[in-house]
Amino acid sequence: MDAEKREEKKIKGCFLYWMLFFVTIVVLIIALLFWVTHASLGSVFEDSSSDASVVGYSDTNYIAFAVFREVLAESRRQEAENGVSVSRTIDLYAPDGSGLILDLEQVENIWLAYDKFVEAGYTDEQAVGFLSNMYAESKFRSDIWSSDGYYGLFQFGGGRLQRLQQLPEWWTAKTQVDFAISELQGGLEWRAHERVMQTDAASEAAGTISRHYIRPSRGAYEARIRGEYAESLHEQMGLID
Repeated sequence: MDAEKREEKKIKGCFLYWMLFFVTIVVLIIALLFWVTHASLGSVFEDSSSDASVVGYSDTNYIAFAVFREVLAESRRQEAENGVSVSRTIDLYAPDGSGLILDLEQVENIWLAYDKFVEAGYTDEQAVGFLSNMYAESKFRSDIWSSDGYYGLFQFGGGRLQRLQQLPEWWTAKTQVDFAISELQGGLEWRAHERVMQTDAASEAAGTISRHYIRPSRGAYEARIRGEYAESLHEQMGLID
């Protein structure tokens, strides 16, 4: 009987030993994988370490943010070689003075819209005037609805929204900016286009776009605020010599 008990204890002891050994191995493997993963990310994105403190950024968004920084850095190098003055930074902050850094979607929409307005014949300052109005209307987001049924970068409503919705992928920033340009250049908003083309400073362009194209309530107040947004964006985007 004693021999049976000793054998039983021996089996239990072996079982506990191997369980402990197995758990130790698993913990070591997890620790090794964790170290390798973070060491790799640290080496790839060490230049972007200052952005890791951004409040509210998930790890996934931070990685995308860092990758986009690298793309823009390469764009800056190419622009420098070709003598282009625009420095495409992702380090853009909300132009309202809140100190909040803009996220990847917002920055992508800024540069997409800027390129399209400049390609359409507007000056840098006039393009930034449109951007400041985009911020005031939608915070640079193309898929946002207002509580009273307005939608998109410029908060299109009524007949404007109906015409926009007839276009393919009307919810995208690209389609909405193209639609705005088509309204201004040969469309129903041609008078607003002519007024914008007479402006010089970014703040002046922003106010003119607000009053004659966007036409929000509290017109004079909004024109002034959007002019201030334009000055902030114009400087941040590297468009001031």
